[in-house]
Amino acid sequence: MSSLPGQTGAMTSTSSSATVVAVMMSAALLSGCGIPDGPQGGAESAEASGSLPPSNEPSAENPTSTADVDAGQDVALSAVSTAIGDGEAEPVAFSKSVEGATGMSVDLLAGDGTLQHVTTVHDGSERVEAEDQGQAEDQLQQLAEAAEVPMLRAMDIALTESPGVLLSAELQDRKGDLVVWVVTLEGATSDNRVVVDASNGAVVPEGQEARETATESPTDASEDDS
Repeated sequence: MSSLPGQTGAMTSTSSSATVVAVMMSAALLSGCGIPDGPQGGAESAEASGSLPPSNEPSAENPTSTADVDAGQDVALSAVSTAIGDGEAEPVAFSKSVEGATGMSVDLLAGDGTLQHVTTVHDGSERVEAEDQGQAEDQLQQLAEAAEVPMLRAMDIALTESPGVLLSAELQDRKGDLVVWVVTLEGATSDNRVVVDASNGAVVPEGQEARETATESPTDASEDDS
């Protein structure tokens, strides 16, 4: 059957419109599948390869304050808060005791350098006993003096980084005079360890290479690049 002149024009117009739409859709799909360039693409590629540099930015806006830390979110936080009480001694170590023991334990370091070992009930709501440990070792006193981030804040940061049940926390040093809180948490399938910079609240990567990078100052890094 032959087509009428009017029908031929309509078919030609429809075919042209369909071609234009197909070209536009193809361009959109190709654009969506492209690899993003610039900083965002680089960050995603680095994250995928596990080569992201350690952060030197604090993980909390006010890392030296515990005013907004909710001690009720974990019994460990409650135990540390109970141990501190109204006193001025600072907690330097925490341990969630094994099953069958009295409860949880917190070591408090007073301003005069004396150490006190406080034990709480299992839910951390009350003190059971407080035992004087005498003068703390010089190294512990030096670490505590250098720490700007209190234990409660470090534990709160660790919970945000790796949700779980807090098992322990203690002050340690790292290469380059870096003072950190090492916080261990019980996760769904395994225990996880989060290392928090005690000077600014940043999460420090594990591994010797990462520690060296984390403690390198911006001045040293610029000199190495030159």
